[in-house]
Amino acid sequence: MPKIHSSAIIEGNVSIGSEVEIGPNVVIIGNITIGDGTKINVGTCIYGNVHIGIKNKIGPYAIIGTDPQDLKYTGEEIGLIEIGYENVIREFVTIHKPTSKDSKTIIGNKCLLMVGAHVGHDVSIGNEVILVNSCQLGGFSKVEDGAFISSLIGIHQHTRVGKFAIVGALSKITQDIPPFTMAIGNPAEVVGINSVGLRRRNFSPEERNRIKEAYKTVYLSNYTIREAANKIIEMFPNDQNVKYISEFILSSKRGIAKGLRREEGTVE
Repeated sequence: MPKIHSSAIIEGNVSIGSEVEIGPNVVIIGNITIGDGTKINVGTCIYGNVHIGIKNKIGPYAIIGTDPQDLKYTGEEIGLIEIGYENVIREFVTIHKPTSKDSKTIIGNKCLLMVGAHVGHDVSIGNEVILVNSCQLGGFSKVEDGAFISSLIGIHQHTRVGKFAIVGALSKITQDIPPFTMAIGNPAEVVGINSVGLRRRNFSPEERNRIKEAYKTVYLSNYTIREAANKIIEMFPNDQNVKYISEFILSSKRGIAKGLRREEGTVE
């Protein structure tokens, strides 16, 4: 049976799983599903059309499902917020609903959203992503699996951060951050490969070296970015990581972040 504090307000079509804990002054209103074992702490508010998986820890004072900060939004559409399993969503995190009934705001599985992080409308976050205190994700942005977004970062609308990339604190992200890289700055620039993160994720030395060689071709050769993205497939035709890097670059709508200046000549 769920454990629900007497001061909690629950209205609408709300489905509550087993062993759910709902704390004092929590407000849950709408078409909402809460998975088994999820804990919702004091003062958290959840509105609208929200699906929450199992064993999440949410709040205190998180706000999920409020209207998007988009002047085109009329207030009539109610899209889905989808939150996976075993996430930790800390104090004062805000997660906005999408701008269309056909769209979603998505949080994957086993993510950590630290104090004050903001997930804008129509954002997609993969699995095992970390958002550090007060980072801000603009509408339609995308953060892929295993990425680490440091504190006080602003991510422009429609911008992507690739898998296992890490972005340093106080950065301004206006172009896509390629997978497996480290970036920092205003605007953010790629400064190297996330070698420590890749080792922790059990990438072999051979895999890491091919990733480094691929980025040397992208950033340090005389090829254009698109030419380089195609060239690295020729260099490593059977490497799935390199294939992913190429596809990420070729599918970019905002372009990829600058960096690895030619005069530096190295990729650490």
